[in-house]
Amino acid sequence: MPVKTISVNERGQPVGEDHPNAKLNDAQVEHMRQLHEKGWSYGQLAKQFLSSKSTVCDICNYRTRGWPIAWRTVQDKRKGDKDMTPKKKSKKTEQGNKSTFLASLAHTCNVSKAAETAGVSRTCVYEWRKADPAFATEWEHARRVGAEALEDEAVRRAYEGVEEPIFFQGTQAGMVRRYSDTLLIFLLKGALPEKYAERHRTELTGAAGGPLKMTDDQMAMRIQQLIATVEARVEADESGKNS
Repeated sequence: MPVKTISVNERGQPVGEDHPNAKLNDAQVEHMRQLHEKGWSYGQLAKQFLSSKSTVCDICNYRTRGWPIAWRTVQDKRKGDKDMTPKKKSKKTEQGNKSTFLASLAHTCNVSKAAETAGVSRTCVYEWRKADPAFATEWEHARRVGAEALEDEAVRRAYEGVEEPIFFQGTQAGMVRRYSDTLLIFLLKGALPEKYAERHRTELTGAAGGPLKMTDDQMAMRIQQLIATVEARVEADESGKNS
């Protein structure tokens, strides 16, 4: 008979996501605590994870879903070939995973990381988006929120800078604040394109203005050429500011 490893408390009872009544997996619990540390209220978390505020409060304060004391191996009590087929998740569990994914996407703007936090695969979330128009709309909203968070961080690094340690002979000798001129250039071009945007554009067309026809190798080579052109312009901008 197949076996599996589960987490247990000091009495040997299943805990965490292995508990028979657990409604959240361990990744969702960890993400909830991270959001609480970032300032999310119990009410916001309860709505996001489809749980009661009392449950959220207990989890965030480690009164429940604490760290397991040990692990033990138990028999997997599935019977027959039919039971070996993964069971379809309930609607409530799926909705909880969707909520976790969206919250993480809004926080990271990274589909892979958000899917991992929700305990599902990238393929799964893309299938959800294809089959559920409402989820697709929420996905785009979460992505925009995440992109705005990335923009805020870019502004901070360009305007306020970040502190980096200075080492001398293997020992930290102090700190220096560094600013990103490249980020500042891109932010200015986005905020005031009429003033800072470059006055050129690249248009790819085929013969007589028709569709562009290239092999995969030719397309890859052209893309590399365009990337090299952009990098050269950024380097030229950097050199001009430092001269």
